[in-house]
Amino acid sequence: MMNGKMYCLIGKDVSYSPTAAMMNSAFEHLAIDAKYALENCSDIQDAINRSSGYDGFNVTMPFKVAILGFLAELDDNAKITGSVNTVKRSGNKLIGFNTDVTGASECLKLHLADRMLDRVLIVGNGGVARSFIHVAYNFGAREVVIIARDPAKARELSDYVFFDRLSLDIESLEKVDASRLGRFDLAFNATPIGSVKAETPKKIEDLVTNCDIFFDAVYRPVNTKLIIKARAAGAEIIFGYEMLLYQAIESFRIFTGKDAPLEVMKNTLFSILGVDHYDR
Repeated sequence: MMNGKMYCLIGKDVSYSPTAAMMNSAFEHLAIDAKYALENCSDIQDAINRSSGYDGFNVTMPFKVAILGFLAELDDNAKITGSVNTVKRSGNKLIGFNTDVTGASECLKLHLADRMLDRVLIVGNGGVARSFIHVAYNFGAREVVIIARDPAKARELSDYVFFDRLSLDIESLEKVDASRLGRFDLAFNATPIGSVKAETPKKIEDLVTNCDIFFDAVYRPVNTKLIIKARAAGAEIIFGYEMLLYQAIESFRIFTGKDAPLEVMKNTLFSILGVDHYDR
C-alpha cells in the first residue's frame, strides 16, 4: 500500500488523457512519493465520491462548473470565471483553482510576444470558454463573440463578464454567418469539436478561416480538422497540447508546492502524442 500522496483526473471519459503520464513522470524525476490516476465518472456526484480518497485532483469536461458547489474556497481566477479545473484537499476542505487561465495565458505570451488582441471569437460556452474570456480580456480584447448551440444558456456567461471595456456577443451556431462576422485577431475552440469522437460542423470550419490566430483546446488528434482548415487559410496555430502542458505545470505546483520539470513533462506529452517539436 502506498504511503505517498495520491492525485487524479476526474471527467466523463478520461482514459485517453496523457495527464497521468505527465504527472507521474514529473513525480519520478523529482523523487516525489506520489501517484496520479485517471477516474472516469458518470456524473458530478460520482466524481466527488471517486475523488474522496485523493489529496488533489484535476477536473475536465463536463464538471468544471458543476464542481463549484462542492468547494469551500476558490482562487481568484476560479472566482472570476466560475470554472475550476484543479482541486486541492486541505484537511476536510476542497479548494478550487483555475489553471486553464494560466495555461492559455502562457501560450498567448509565447505566440503574441508584444502584440495585443482586439476581436476574439470563442466557439463554445462551457468552463474553458469562461476561462478564455478572462484571458482574452487580459490580452487587450475589446470584443468577444461566442458561438453556441444554445444561445440562451450562453447568455449566462454575461454574469461573469463585468470587465469595463469588453463587449460580449452571443451567436447561434445554427444561424451564424461567417461572412457577416468579419475578421478576428484570434479564434478559440473551447469545445470537443474536432476531437476523435466529435464531428466538425461546416459552419465552424468556415469561421476559423477568417482569423489571424487559431487556438484549439482539442489536443487529440494534434492536427484537428479546424487546425488544418485554419492553417490552409494562413492562420498562425496554437495547439491544444500547448495549453494542456502549461495548465498541468501550474497544477503540479499547486499540488506539490514545487516547480514542475517542464522538459520532462513536455517530452512525456510529446512522446504520447507523437510530436517531436512545437509545430509552429
